[in-house]
Amino acid sequence: MKRQYSKTKVTLKDMQVSLTMDLSYPLESKSNVFYESVLSKVMKRTDTVIYCPSNETDSAAGIQKVEIVGSLAAVESARLFIRDYVPIEFVTSCRSDRVDSLGIHLLVAHFSSTFGVKMVFKLVEEDSSYQVNIRGHQYRFELLREAVHHFCHIVQTPSESVEMDLGSSFLHRRLVRNCTQLIEEKSGARICCPVDGNSVLVRGSLESAYFASEMIAGVTPLHLKFQCPSSVEMNERIRSIARQMDISVSTDKTDPGFDELNLSTCEWNTRHLYELWRLRRGLHLSFSILPTQRHLWSHLVELPHSFFRKVNSKIFRPQREELALEGHRTSCDETLNLRRI
Repeated sequence: MKRQYSKTKVTLKDMQVSLTMDLSYPLESKSNVFYESVLSKVMKRTDTVIYCPSNETDSAAGIQKVEIVGSLAAVESARLFIRDYVPIEFVTSCRSDRVDSLGIHLLVAHFSSTFGVKMVFKLVEEDSSYQVNIRGHQYRFELLREAVHHFCHIVQTPSESVEMDLGSSFLHRRLVRNCTQLIEEKSGARICCPVDGNSVLVRGSLESAYFASEMIAGVTPLHLKFQCPSSVEMNERIRSIARQMDISVSTDKTDPGFDELNLSTCEWNTRHLYELWRLRRGLHLSFSILPTQRHLWSHLVELPHSFFRKVNSKIFRPQREELALEGHRTSCDETLNLRRI
């Protein structure tokens, strides 16, 4: 059953689309109210309707999927707003005596008022240390960066080794596994996608870990759905163009004389996704929507030409994949020692 954040019923219009995206972060029970508030504000600002379909949640990872309905320009604005509010969390560790001398409650209050970040401390008794999770948001990343550096300075722990635990859907993890080498080479961070896990683990300096997380966000899957008049010839042409753009296409018959097209690709390839929509609609170039891209995604142009389509169409065989990744998982587990709360 879908939860709808607006009482207004949306009817299918010629220019209306539906964009489904992963939040790529497990929604904790305490975060649900926050996100509902954020999504309500986004709808008012962008004139869209946003759903959190309960049947669209990755049950293994608890990753919430968000469906945005409206004009393509409005949907793009909503996508950017939502991405800005996705939490970014760094994990570090420090000696317990350093934290105890300052006081946990004082630290939490100070960093909340000064940097607008949330801090969670977990005592690791066997190491006489604390695991510290420092959480902020994309739109205030500079403050989050300052917070991490400042905390590491006052507790005298190096900021050259921080960790990130990125919640990830099943398809997203498969995409990351297929470009791990590129991301590690570009960012300098280490990445691991445990076979039996529900996330992507990153370790490195604060800058390299963030660099890697941005590239990982770039290969998040996006799904664009819309209706248009049926045309076998046009659909074949679109499929041919989609292969060049690394976009997967599926077509379903809906109302008489209409097709429903589902276009899927990585988020860094959003520009081509929107351009394919324009071509299938037969619209003038003036209707082009140019999405805002994160500058670090430019490094993903080195991915193979058919990167998304090959991964998306691959038949998943769990036993074979576990065997293939076992060596990678073992080596990563020795490198990434992320303790999760």
